[in-house]
Amino acid sequence: MGVTSMIVRPNLVHVGWTRINGDLVLYLPKNETYFVLNDTGAIVWELMVNGETKVENIVKHLSQMFHCDPSVVKQDVLELVNTLKIKELIFTDS
Repeated sequence: MGVTSMIVRPNLVHVGWTRINGDLVLYLPKNETYFVLNDTGAIVWELMVNGETKVENIVKHLSQMFHCDPSVVKQDVLELVNTLKIKELIFTDS
């Protein structure tokens, strides 16, 4: 399975989230950790929350939305996914 076919899911059981002044703030109570996503990161989170779990579809959505090269978007999305996974804010199938 390629990295763009990776499945991602937000850890909604253990992560609280809200928007504050345009940023999306994630809170993981077990670690008492906050994580702030910028506008683009917030779009990725909201896509996951609304059921879009394939990285390739998230990349396609952002590429079309921002008229960007998909290879650049893919790199950024994978970096965000890796960070969110390390912080236990999402689950992946890999």
